[in-house]
Amino acid sequence: TNAIKQLNNECFTNGNFYLLIRDDFVIISNITVSLTEWDTGIEIINANNLLFNNLTVSGGPAVFNGIGIRILNGTNININNNRIVSNGFARIFVNAPTNCENIRIVSNFISGPSQKIGIRIWAGKNLLISDNIISRHSSNGIFIADNVISNLIISNDIFSNSFSGIEGGYNNNNK
Repeated sequence: TNAIKQLNNECFTNGNFYLLIRDDFVIISNITVSLTEWDTGIEIINANNLLFNNLTVSGGPAVFNGIGIRILNGTNININNNRIVSNGFARIFVNAPTNCENIRIVSNFISGPSQKIGIRIWAGKNLLISDNIISRHSSNGIFIADNVISNLIISNDIFSNSFSGIEGGYNNNNK
């Protein structure tokens, strides 16, 4: 069997990736990540079966590079009940060149001011984006690339973004 790893009640404040996850079966809760540079708060690389709950990711420059949570390949990842604010490029960025499935982004507060996007989905399938508050971005609240397939976006409050609340994802069975 796989052992579950837990990380609770920690504070991270420096480094290019404040929290780098490359393990399977990880639960992360009650964490604060404060960005100060052109960094990524939480970087997920080739990791599966993760739960992120009650996190605060904040700070970062109002420039192109800062990202709150970035997923580079992973399956069965739940990002629930978090506060992700004031990062540069994107609050949550799913960018999986080969494998990103069953990602759940539910009941988060995702707000600017930001130079770009609240949630950016560049690749993946079977994603759920539901019951989030997404506001104050200089571009879109949610952006989905056309190669993203079979995703459900439902019951989000998306407001005060400079462009569309939701843009893209017009093909491939997205709802």
